[in-house]
Amino acid sequence: MHRQFATHYRKPNTGGQNPASLWAHNTQLNHIPISPNSLPTFHVCHDLIFILLYAHVLHCLLLVLKKKTLEEYLKTLGLTWKKLKEHATAIYNQFANACVVDKLRSAREAANEGTKEGDMVFENAVLFIQDTLISYLGTVIPWKWVNEICS
Repeated sequence: MHRQFATHYRKPNTGGQNPASLWAHNTQLNHIPISPNSLPTFHVCHDLIFILLYAHVLHCLLLVLKKKTLEEYLKTLGLTWKKLKEHATAIYNQFANACVVDKLRSAREAANEGTKEGDMVFENAVLFIQDTLISYLGTVIPWKWVNEICS
């Protein structure tokens, strides 16, 4: 958890609107300032990271379905388990898939100097969601099962 916090903290000078910046979100939530040199307890880091995961996923849901609010989403759909799984798959494919980051990085590397290709802020947001989902798996699946599966 601390590794993830250190990876996605971002310095204040990178801008308060960066969706992958834990510093920006911590500030917007009016939490006690956090220094990457002296991280808080595991639970404080865990809570901030997972609050942001839930917020990111809900925001991505609205983007995928082109809805403005969750209320609009719930009113317009006869929500079934099948539809919810389809929406989750669409969110993963667009916002948590390493292939998306790879394509953006390749476009940026292939671009001529002075040409703006790729989107580093979006790349970092995708990587944040991906890292957090991996951490989330560690909290919902007992590690003994993971060890048995990987053995």
